[in-house]
Amino acid sequence: MKKYINNWWVLCSLLLLGVTACEEQENEVYQGAAYVSLVDTDFNTSEDAEGALRVQVRLTTTSAVNAPLEVTYKVEGDAGWESRIKDESNGKVTIASGEYTADIFLMPINNEEIDNDVNITVTLTGVSGAAVNLGLGKADSYVQAAVFLSNEDKPEYNSCIAVSEVLLENVVNLAYTDFYDSAKYSGTDPAGLIVEPSDVLACNKLRVTGDALALFAGAFDIEINEEKGTVNIPQQKYGSKDGEDYYIVAIEEGTIDITSGEISVNILWFSYAKGTDPSTIDLLAEYKASTYNYYDGNLKISLGAYSPCTALGEAFLNKAVTLDYEDEDPDYSGNNPGVVLEPNTKTCNRILVKGDAINYYDGEFELLIDEENNTVEVPLQLYSVQDNDTPNYYIQSSAGTYDPATQTIVIDFAWSGYADGANPDPLGDGYVGKLTITLAE
Repeated sequence: MKKYINNWWVLCSLLLLGVTACEEQENEVYQGAAYVSLVDTDFNTSEDAEGALRVQVRLTTTSAVNAPLEVTYKVEGDAGWESRIKDESNGKVTIASGEYTADIFLMPINNEEIDNDVNITVTLTGVSGAAVNLGLGKADSYVQAAVFLSNEDKPEYNSCIAVSEVLLENVVNLAYTDFYDSAKYSGTDPAGLIVEPSDVLACNKLRVTGDALALFAGAFDIEINEEKGTVNIPQQKYGSKDGEDYYIVAIEEGTIDITSGEISVNILWFSYAKGTDPSTIDLLAEYKASTYNYYDGNLKISLGAYSPCTALGEAFLNKAVTLDYEDEDPDYSGNNPGVVLEPNTKTCNRILVKGDAINYYDGEFELLIDEENNTVEVPLQLYSVQDNDTPNYYIQSSAGTYDPATQTIVIDFAWSGYADGANPDPLGDGYVGKLTITLAE
């Protein structure tokens, strides 16, 4: 016998006779008087989750079911899912007589390996013990749940290029000048872009996402050779649009300025029918052998305008400060008022200090700010060059703190001069002192 229930409150009124849960289900066709289904159908969990994932099975009925119900289910998923999650309920659960729910428990397996995320499904397959229908209202409703299991053991990017410190996680600009049709395809991506590690985490590769062709946003990897000061863009898929796959490649090696992160490279791009086998594409060979007008142009990648991403930077930048230095040797102790802190053009969490910080020579150094821990650091760097036997003065901190309440920076550091070609180690053999930076009154 079919019961056509067109309003959820009608069903809820019936459920009050002996059911504990209901939810809005309009215009469903219900067959029979009792149904077993899943409560939810979408789940997310992670490999290092604490405890098992609970997938709840529910009995919905308009009359009492005076018998235990055995509900069977199957778990399936992407290749290798069995090593990623354990079915602790072993394919079946029992809804006890007089009860209305039972729980399927899936326990993520933390294998501490770097592997892919997986998609898993839990599908109800049968119910026995009484005349009960599978599915909420119809056979395919609320009988399958999707489980997304993420792997929290992500590989770490270990850079082997200094320029990654300049570009990574920083806003950059992409400016493209097309040689074939400069009026139509040249332009600058106004969105501001983030440079990230390559998907393959190669230490000398960076990945750029954005509109590099003044056409649509895509993504590509850049290989960097700092020793030669060159960059290369291997042939690769840039993105897809309007049923076509777009490929990009460097015509020849480009250049990179390691200090500023400025990249300039001539590129070639063209589109192919979507799904074209990449092994059949050789853009450079086609470009050189054909008189057809392929699209080529110059791509420039440069840092965007500096904007501090720390409260310390906002508080101190372009403000007059006093440098008060206390050295283990009193001859080098003293203060230097009226110094102005400047942006460091490399990264938003750094500021540049120019002045006599060691009460000996004017110089400059950058502060690296860790706002979460209220600490600052002075990485090993050249502070000043003088005309003497040890012309290269290096500086490096051992510790540094920032007090937001008093807006005071305190840095323990060491410094020393070194001859050309020497390996600087100020923490090991230099003068040790404490520098306090305060806003000038």
